Amino acid sequence: MSTRANRRWLPALALLLWPPLAAAQQAAVPQIRTSDSVTIAANRDYEAGSLVRLLLGDQYRDLWAEPIRVPVLDLANFAGGLTPVESGGRKQTLSLRFEAADGREFVVRSVDKDPLLARSAALEGTLGGRVVRDQTSASFRPPRWPCRHSSRLLA
Repeated sequence: MSTRANRRWLPALALLLWPPLAAAQQAAVPQIRTSDSVTIAANRDYEAGSLVRLLLGDQYRDLWAEPIRVPVLDLANFAGGLTPVESGGRKQTLSLRFEAADGREFVVRSVDKDPLLARSAALEGTLGGRVVRDQTSASFRPPRWPCRHSSRLLA
């Protein structure tokens, strides 16, 4: 078989091998095992009266404000202990990167986007800023695991 014929099969071979290789590289994520939990809503600030709902819309307000029970993440014990190493985000999402005792990295991200982080500080505290911030309830569907008040969730 010629070299040219061999090269023709390389893309097909790569496609066949790619999923198993990718799966082999991903370590299993430890499960959160705790009896501690907290009831929290992603963001109750999106609750609004009928006038605001009429002017700005219903969006997903009720879902963002719905309290749910979630497990507490024990930083000292999860994955052998997590150490914060870097904060990130700053556009609309804040994040905190942790390193586990075995060297794996975990990232906690805010799920309630804040468009004012990426915009001018001149909007901060103004009616326009509140409207822009409020529209997050329309732009982003609420998360399955809200972390707006993550400091309460992290032990």
